[in-house]
Amino acid sequence: MDVVLEGFLEKEGGGPFSRWQKRWFRLTAKKLSWCTNKPKDNSLPPAGSVDVSEIASVEKLVGDRAGKQHCFTLHVTGKKIYQLSASTAEEREKWVEKLNSFNSSLAQASTPTKIRFVTVEVFCFHGVRVTGEPGNEILADLGAGFPKEKKRSDERGWFCDRHVPLAEILNLFSRYGWELDRTYQSESVSSMDNTLQSCNVAVFCKGKPTVPSSPSTKSQPFSIPKEKSDQKLIEGADEELAQLMVEFNIPLDLLYISNGISS
Repeated sequence: MDVVLEGFLEKEGGGPFSRWQKRWFRLTAKKLSWCTNKPKDNSLPPAGSVDVSEIASVEKLVGDRAGKQHCFTLHVTGKKIYQLSASTAEEREKWVEKLNSFNSSLAQASTPTKIRFVTVEVFCFHGVRVTGEPGNEILADLGAGFPKEKKRSDERGWFCDRHVPLAEILNLFSRYGWELDRTYQSESVSSMDNTLQSCNVAVFCKGKPTVPSSPSTKSQPFSIPKEKSDQKLIEGADEELAQLMVEFNIPLDLLYISNGISS
């Protein structure tokens, strides 16, 4: 298979303590693959690969991500999201252009389905950032009651200097028809003081084809635990939201907030 483009990129690893790793990427008309080092020949299998037909979208990220510049995001249908970084803006432009050209060709050859993604970073200390276009209603809900100096929009997205439980984010986006695609832990720069902080990241999507669930894989019924004397459920919490959190291994404790009563 003829090579369309190849070269070194940095790839963010998965897991709660992810780090960036330098990998040799190779793009053909069928696959995007990567190796730990530049291969001398084609005899060695790649460390990982993605079918080009499964790439839903490729997006450039403005600004930096955990200290890395020239980043772009690869969304793979039904799987995961890859965060990549090129050495220069020109190199990033080459990769984004080539990957999107395959994506456009595949879209024209099949039923057009526009998949939209929005990324929400919930900072562990304070603050929430939304990257993408979730709609004015969601941003209005997140910023309700907070003064202008607590909110700002920059090259990294829309930011509000407030504490938001992750469960509240899940509930809010679900109300407006967004589907949770993935959650993970990472680090990002706060828009208020430009410090690197830990954050929980939730990626939402619209337009993804629905895969019917197997009758043999029904989840076990359960109920939300009762409220404690010093805690209460967030507004809108129900079994459906709790089930979603269980599926994505999100602790159910995040469904509760303090009610201000001290023991």
